[in-house]
Amino acid sequence: MAVTGNPVHPYLADVFIGGEEITADDGDHVTSGIGTFSLDSSKMMTALTMGTFSRRGRAGDLGPVHLMFMPLILWWAWRHRKKTETWVVIGFVALGTMAWAAGPPLGRYLFPILAVSAGLIGASWSDGYASWSTAARRILTALLFVILAANCNPARDQNLFNQVRCFLGAGDSEDYLTANCSQIEPFRAAEALLPPEAKVLLVGEPRPFQIDRDVVVEDQFRVPLLVELANDSSTAEEIADRLRDMGVTHLLWNADEAARIAEAEHREGYLICDGSSAQARLDRFLEEFTSPVESGEWWAIMELSRR
Repeated sequence: MAVTGNPVHPYLADVFIGGEEITADDGDHVTSGIGTFSLDSSKMMTALTMGTFSRRGRAGDLGPVHLMFMPLILWWAWRHRKKTETWVVIGFVALGTMAWAAGPPLGRYLFPILAVSAGLIGASWSDGYASWSTAARRILTALLFVILAANCNPARDQNLFNQVRCFLGAGDSEDYLTANCSQIEPFRAAEALLPPEAKVLLVGEPRPFQIDRDVVVEDQFRVPLLVELANDSSTAEEIADRLRDMGVTHLLWNADEAARIAEAEHREGYLICDGSSAQARLDRFLEEFTSPVESGEWWAIMELSRR
């Protein structure tokens, strides 16, 4: 945002204008945005169900709680249908959920909408509670407690349970990061093997935290820097020269994260160039102008050849 002036970068670039243009020569960014929204029938169903029946996770993208309370919210909205603010809030939640489903539907991206949805759940529960009989209050309150307890993330997800353990100091944070963050293992290798003055281009890895080296970071919503350089260069040597001009000395490749980004951006692969000639230039660059330093199951560190 500080560079582009766009709080929802890379979307709505035509609306938020006036920021700096980002180009490949900046070294830290790349051009040709590829982040796009689309809302087909399957994503519409994701929006209507709030991702509850997604294959991701044990209970979809978000878990069932918000969807379970939707009838109560709709009942509350009908009771207050004459108030303009009721439909403003309902519309905000509905449109926000549709926008979420149109992009990569990861649960964390919906947090702002879920906060409003939680408020609606509270308001509708309060209205309903006041009109229920004593017996109904006791039964439904007990049921609510069971539902919330059963869907408490640390209770049903070992990964989140481990997060809580680390937060409380009962778990080893380094072990947790290594097991759950694919960049940690190659980052630790880079810190052990590369000289302090190294400048590393992170390829397929947009998360620079936890590495103690100077880095060039790609924007995951844009065409990868290597692909852009291959498209714009005439030879593999030119790709290497342009990277050297940026000060790059090494490359770090994270295949796991690259595959995730490619899937989220609906691309055939991460390092796919515009045409066979550009692809051949990139392949030749990787073969002739880089040499392996260290590698793991899903990652590799390479040194850029010197002039």
